Amino acid sequence: VHPAEKKKSPKSFVIEGFQGFFYAFFCQTQDKCLSVKIIVIIPMHRIDTLSLPDKSTYASIYLQTATSMAIIKEFGPFIDFLMASIYNECINGHFEGSIIMSKSSAKKPSSNTSRSQKRGNRNKGVEVISNSLISQFITSDAPHELRSPLYPLQASLGVLGILLIFFSFRIPLAFFAGALLLIIRRQWRKKTDAPSVAYREAIQALRRKQHSECIEALNRVMEYPKAPPFLLMVIASCHLEQENPAAAYDAYHRYFTSTPSSEWNNPVYWSSMENYLLLSLEKNQASTAMSVAQHLSESEEARPDAGAWKSYYLGRLSFKLQRFDEARLHFESVLNQQSPKALPALDAAYYLSLLHWQLGEIESTQQQLLLIQRQSPGYKNVSLLLEILKKPDPDFDPAYIE
Repeated sequence: VHPAEKKKSPKSFVIEGFQGFFYAFFCQTQDKCLSVKIIVIIPMHRIDTLSLPDKSTYASIYLQTATSMAIIKEFGPFIDFLMASIYNECINGHFEGSIIMSKSSAKKPSSNTSRSQKRGNRNKGVEVISNSLISQFITSDAPHELRSPLYPLQASLGVLGILLIFFSFRIPLAFFAGALLLIIRRQWRKKTDAPSVAYREAIQALRRKQHSECIEALNRVMEYPKAPPFLLMVIASCHLEQENPAAAYDAYHRYFTSTPSSEWNNPVYWSSMENYLLLSLEKNQASTAMSVAQHLSESEEARPDAGAWKSYYLGRLSFKLQRFDEARLHFESVLNQQSPKALPALDAAYYLSLLHWQLGEIESTQQQLLLIQRQSPGYKNVSLLLEILKKPDPDFDPAYIE
């Protein structure tokens, strides 16, 4: 047993025991950083399992716990992840087999593509966490317009609560006073700042990939007159993760028909605009999507080959609207920009072959399909189309394939 432990009176052990159980309860209700089992085991089995370094005291563990927990709740997800790392560094090895981890932040976002299944295979959904807009959303804080005028006062109350917890290792009762202030601030903020509270709940739900809860929280935010419109695109991404493209289309459509086009050219919105275009093509709503496609950013910041993809989507939409001359120009523009094996070029060449077919240019169709087959054997249904061309059917409509 550490010498500092022997000097403590029975009263201090009782106080520490209550603190331990209170920490466990507080962590559980806040859904934050510490395992209840780890917290409770300290006062219950402190002699058997606790081994602290020379300069550490029993009370300092409580101080770290309470302070970290309060700071995390007050200042958001960045400190959440940071403090989880600090916990592991400070505590790992001092408790037998116990590692303190953050429930909400221990995992980094995946690096999978955020792009919708471009070839029409939509049942796989979208990897929402890697979408640029989603990545920005889950690291944000509630916008100022969602906060009430009482927000600064509530923040000051939270800081006072944290300071009191800092002094709990000298004045144990200060912990209870600080914790009480934090609870009061939290409940007060729920009543006065319902939109900002719902905004943070949506972030936490999305980080845990609880998409239904995220949608529910964001819908509560959207009831507020000053709610940021871009949240509709976050809702749409969650619907895509739930394999509900109809609801996703509705959310995207609400955004793009209710906001000025000057707000669409943010590179962060590229994936959302692309998803909306693909959903529009599937729902035969190309006319509405055309105006959105025209505002796609061509910046490399938005995505690699953004200019080529923009031309490709303009070609697809023009083809859908039977503006065949425009579609041809857009597809040929992609082919001039890209290597024949690049995905934008392959896709543009494929739809250009369907365009030739639609116009009755059978020889050009065959040449284009054979070129695609040489560049990428097995691409889409090129082999099937070549077989169909060997025995032309006058009733066959290539638009059916598109």
